[in-house]
Amino acid sequence: MDEHELINEDKYITKRKLEYYEKSKISIFNKYCVSNKIIGKGAFGILKKATRISDDKEVIIKYIKKSKIKKNQLINGLPNEYVILKNLNHPNIIKIYDYDEDDYFYYIIMPYYKNGSLDLIGKILTENVAGWVFSQLFDIIKYLHQNGVVHLDIKPDNILISNINNMNIVLTDFGLAKYQKYTDPGFKHVSGTLPFMSPEMFSLNLYSRKDHINFDKVEDLYRGDLADIWALGIVFYIILVGKNPFYDSDTFRFVYKIINDKVSFISSKKNNLIISQNCKIFIKWILEKNPNKRPTVTEIKNQIIYIPFGFHVTFRSLSNNKNFNL
Repeated sequence: MDEHELINEDKYITKRKLEYYEKSKISIFNKYCVSNKIIGKGAFGILKKATRISDDKEVIIKYIKKSKIKKNQLINGLPNEYVILKNLNHPNIIKIYDYDEDDYFYYIIMPYYKNGSLDLIGKILTENVAGWVFSQLFDIIKYLHQNGVVHLDIKPDNILISNINNMNIVLTDFGLAKYQKYTDPGFKHVSGTLPFMSPEMFSLNLYSRKDHINFDKVEDLYRGDLADIWALGIVFYIILVGKNPFYDSDTFRFVYKIINDKVSFISSKKNNLIISQNCKIFIKWILEKNPNKRPTVTEIKNQIIYIPFGFHVTFRSLSNNKNFNL
């Protein structure tokens, strides 16, 4: 799919018009030299690499199509993503350098990370390194939830590598993020990416037609913080094993497995897994199907052991936990 097809989903926005706006007097394009190449795309728009003219710093410009944004995705007329990120301050959460908008787009300018995302490293990680990545991601989620924010789209694609040597990470793409108070009953509208969605996000009336799954609404309200915890567990499993624990090429079977199947760790010729029993139990504990029994951030924190003078962590034994059955 080329740039014209991406931008021209709305008939009144053509590639020529986009280029005109980039060269016009919109302040954002007086500050940045923008590449023509699209380096990412999503439901709400595209990503382009750019250079800040004042100091030659490489950045990313996120183009968010106004026609794709619903009223409940705006706060005082501004995109949720921008408002939420501007109010967060954490070393492992993407920063915002600049912002602008015109008749067709919101523009959010963010740092560029040359190492790419966790999804692009192309290999599974050892338990120590994967545990370090997990602990950083957990710390981010704990911070978000303490500040009344749920991400709702945690996945390797949205986890950038800021330092490849130490495997330091940055969480990005807050396009689906929302505010959620601890007193809120939960959400009705489903948000996220299917392989990382928790069981409670799928309705009993999922199969509205034989050939269609309704991901729009669930029968019962679900809590975004507990959905984030589930996604955290899925990411941890993937970077250790190299695949989603419930993966199936058929969407219906994939969803069925998310709802019903147990987590297992199976080695193969291509993938000789060396994972401790404590770590396996820890992941199964997080991937609890029942959200009411899924561990909280406080409970998870108590199970992580940080090793001094190294970018490694390990996990306490859950064998004496009466609320957990392997």
